[in-house]
Amino acid sequence: MDEHMVVLEALARHVSGPDARRLAEGLPQEYALPLLRASELAEPGDFYAATDLPRERVDAVLNELGLPLPPFS
Repeated sequence: MDEHMVVLEALARHVSGPDARRLAEGLPQEYALPLLRASELAEPGDFYAATDLPRERVDAVLNELGLPLPPFS
């Protein structure tokens, strides 16, 4: 799985359904799908730790995709 998908899968677990759907707007379908499948309840915990990637790389991926940095709501 590439870094973009790792970050998006973690993001989908850490934001609620409405917020995830808002973030998915404008993304290519491949990248939007994890967000569109997000639960209505966000998981607690450290978003960055959930990615197992360096924080700087996660921030770079979010920036590349035009997504905001945490906190997401």
